[in-house]
Amino acid sequence: MVHHAGFKTLAIAALAATALMGCPREQQQPQPYPQSYPPQPGYPPQPGGYPPAPQPGAYPPAPQPGAYPPAPQPGVPPQPQPQPQPGTQPQPGGFPFPIPGLPQPQPQPGTQPAPQPGAPPAPQPGGGGNQAQVLPAPSGPLNAAFNVFAQQEMSGMQPMTDVVAGNFQQGQVLEQTFQMQPGKCYGAVAVGAGVQEMHISFVMLQPIPGVQNPVLAEDKRTGSNASIKPCYTWQLPVGANVKVVYQARSGSGLAAGRVYVR
Repeated sequence: MVHHAGFKTLAIAALAATALMGCPREQQQPQPYPQSYPPQPGYPPQPGGYPPAPQPGAYPPAPQPGAYPPAPQPGVPPQPQPQPQPGTQPQPGGFPFPIPGLPQPQPQPGTQPAPQPGAPPAPQPGGGGNQAQVLPAPSGPLNAAFNVFAQQEMSGMQPMTDVVAGNFQQGQVLEQTFQMQPGKCYGAVAVGAGVQEMHISFVMLQPIPGVQNPVLAEDKRTGSNASIKPCYTWQLPVGANVKVVYQARSGSGLAAGRVYVR
């Protein structure tokens, strides 16, 4: 009996020790992390990962110059855009108005500005201008009228040039060149058919000291016939290159002319 009571005492002591130590806790299983988060507003969902967090202070890229017009500022009136001036040419880089700091195109030396559409021809010394249509030697009534007028006006003189003929519009000219010799006297005649006012002039082709006016002589008549009479005498001791200018100052039609010498 004594042995049995001791065994019970040992059993009770073991149970008490177990109670004092406590039972082992249940082992907690680790919870898996979620593979993705729900999409945040403003960001597209990223496959298999986390959305990138916005950076503090980040802003969208600024627009490049010229890509968009500047946004109007509250209370600031819009600035007027520069407009190209009439007659200006586009500047380097395609701008139709002058840009400060960019080189401006300059006309080349010796060039003349292009004529404007509809503008009259620039006046030439001695009445020159745009050229009339050159025709063969006159024939028919014009030839007959020319011969009669030339014999009347240039009596006692010899032909210096060939007869020149042309179809004139108002303001157009025909020209011949020849050389004046010292002591010789030169005249010219012209006859027009349809031309209301014909004009003749002798014009210098080269500058000569002492000769200020390039127009040496011109006719004083009015009407369709013209002549330089009395003849013009070349006074200098050297020859000179000269041109004769036949011009239809009014009207249009056919005309013929010639230079004579004595």
